[in-house]
Amino acid sequence: MQVSPQGAIQRTSLIGGDDWDAGADVAVNANGNVVVVGTTSSGASFPAVQVPDEAAGTGTNAFLIMLTPDQSSLSLSMQLGGSAGLFGNGSSASAVAVDHDGNAYLVGETYSSNFAGGSANEDPGVLSRGFLSQVGGLPLALPQYTVSYYIQDRDPQAAFELGCEARFNGERGVVLLSFGTPTTVTDAQNREVAGVLMKGGIDVGNLTFDEIKAIAINFAAGYSRWFTCPNAPNIPEYNPPPPQLSLALGITNAKRCPEGPCQDAQGNLIPANFEDNEDLTRAHGEQWATMINALNGQAPAIFPRLRFLGAADIEYDLRTFGSTGTFEWLKGYNSLAEWPYLNYGSCDGCPNTQPFVDWDNDPPQWTRGNAGGRDTTQLLATDYPTEALLQAGDLTTTIEKVFLASAWFKWALPLPQIYYKVQVPQWYNVKRYAAAQGYSTVILGPLTGCASDVNCASEIETTDDWREPEYGVPPESNSGLPRRAFAPYQGWQALYDTLSDDQAPDGSTPEQPNPQPAMPWLTDLRYQD
Repeated sequence: MQVSPQGAIQRTSLIGGDDWDAGADVAVNANGNVVVVGTTSSGASFPAVQVPDEAAGTGTNAFLIMLTPDQSSLSLSMQLGGSAGLFGNGSSASAVAVDHDGNAYLVGETYSSNFAGGSANEDPGVLSRGFLSQVGGLPLALPQYTVSYYIQDRDPQAAFELGCEARFNGERGVVLLSFGTPTTVTDAQNREVAGVLMKGGIDVGNLTFDEIKAIAINFAAGYSRWFTCPNAPNIPEYNPPPPQLSLALGITNAKRCPEGPCQDAQGNLIPANFEDNEDLTRAHGEQWATMINALNGQAPAIFPRLRFLGAADIEYDLRTFGSTGTFEWLKGYNSLAEWPYLNYGSCDGCPNTQPFVDWDNDPPQWTRGNAGGRDTTQLLATDYPTEALLQAGDLTTTIEKVFLASAWFKWALPLPQIYYKVQVPQWYNVKRYAAAQGYSTVILGPLTGCASDVNCASEIETTDDWREPEYGVPPESNSGLPRRAFAPYQGWQALYDTLSDDQAPDGSTPEQPNPQPAMPWLTDLRYQD
């Protein structure tokens, strides 16, 4: 049974067979799967899903079941026991804990002399013993993907309706609102103030910070107060999952195309017409952090279980991305932030399958400062690479830049852009590089871009094997196959499989282990209609 903090019953699941069954303990894993243990006397009539035949015994048995996050179906159900002991007593589980790697740990009591998976009870004078059992390989259910947006509409009502849609779809985890590039705008009082230039393939207009906050608050209101939404379902008949969302507000470090043309007749960008963004500054980063802090100051009272995060699409394609103010903006954000920011950029230029020794044999072009820059009072210019080093463009320098933006800064969290196969090993190598520098980097999930790809959007729900050659094909691939981005579930599985592999993309075994727990986040980025 699931009960809200206010005491309202939200879900009830009845599970058992044709005899006596009792639950004893419950745990929830990183992906929201509900694991329950207890005792059953129902034998063969107790539901069985993926059960090893030798696990169950006679008499009463301990049981372990796992339900999907919405508790609508069983992912696994099994019994553990052995032969009945004195007076027909069997086995019972009393508590359970789960980890991030698909393991459950049960404790309980058994009267059996040959409890499943344990050694025989060689002392006949002992009636019962405690047991600790580890059950591995629990299904890691893919997290439901959320929908993220390139914001293209300044109307707060449009953002409200996006929030409504997210809640009606039961979205939980993270949603990203990508606003555009920092710029200077004219506000309603005809003052020049900081803001962003919205991007939608081409420029679509400016937003002030007040307009950005209004969009964020209205999205949060639609998500949290779904019953006020247009066409809201009938309240007694509709019971959406409780809110649980990180709403990330992002900028990009893209260069500007001030005079144009920015694109040729085929829609390709013209790099020669792009230049550094002079408004990508420390002051803008400071103001972005201040905005996120203020929104979170309001959130507990207005939007329970919703938090706001910063975000930055940081990329180093030196043709149209990688404005030289990138690290100034990050220093500004980290100097005042109280909440993390997500780097939702790609890792273009990072090592792919190149041997580790070829790209890690130079000393890092940065200093650790105070614990790697994680003391916000010590964010000094001397703690950072010089712009000359950042623009050098070799493999080592590129992965250093991505590492700094994704893991080294105090408030950094990576949300890797995983559109194509080539990007997956690059992010493995970012984690590997971080481990070599003494940093444990946890990736919470990927950002995919299926809905914006005509060859992917029609099959956005597919869970086909991501390794098949037709999936994750980048533009201008030499494979002869058409471009096709990963669908969300494919992108998640590709990233998790690769990060969890003991063998690196170059075929070597990393010296520094950097385990990857299950990833609770998955979001797909598209243009706002």
